[in-house]
Amino acid sequence: MKNLGIFILRNMKKMMKKRSMVICVIGFFLISAFFPSIHSFFSNTNPSVFVISSPSMVPTLNVGDIVLAKNVDPSEIIASEEKGDIVVIKGPQYFWEKGYPKEFLNLPNNTPIIHRAVQKIFDPTTNEWLFVTKGDANQFVDGGWSFLNSSDDKNYYVVEYNSSSVIMVPQSQILGKIYIVIPFIGYCALFPVPIFCVLIALCIFFCFLELRGLELTIKPRKRVESREF
Repeated sequence: MKNLGIFILRNMKKMMKKRSMVICVIGFFLISAFFPSIHSFFSNTNPSVFVISSPSMVPTLNVGDIVLAKNVDPSEIIASEEKGDIVVIKGPQYFWEKGYPKEFLNLPNNTPIIHRAVQKIFDPTTNEWLFVTKGDANQFVDGGWSFLNSSDDKNYYVVEYNSSSVIMVPQSQILGKIYIVIPFIGYCALFPVPIFCVLIALCIFFCFLELRGLELTIKPRKRVESREF
């Protein structure tokens, strides 16, 4: 009886270790999913944690990456085609106001745009910096397309690119520049419900296997009597 108690205790310890690992994994995914919201709640400034949901910055930034931005003086932002700083623009509203067609920037108004600063100039009339931005995976800079015509069913559009009419983003629309990138963890924030459901299902299945295994191991073995002939 004593040996049976020790055996059960050892198995329970093993189960608790494995269960702790599962809990840690679930906690990691939950924190990853809600980290942007938690950070924004405790921050007195604009939200500075963002999840990449578009492939426009591939290969520098991939879908599912979490990025952290910080406020900087606009004059310190480096603008270059290859090594320019990656900045966070408030949203597409400014482009729409400047005549950029919504069909080519079909985003909610409060969705930040995270692209690279490729050019900047100082406007003495408004006393602010103006930026030209571009996604690394995009062929042209942001806001350079002009809408000409479309088919009746809106499936086809006729557009042209004119580098002389590029929309420049004022510094008032820049939330900050990216300084930290955490790869792929943001997938939990993009798809929190299905990932959480899968984790719960795996935990239930794991617990079932552990309990089933424990049940089989603690069953008393049949005594086999040996007879001498």
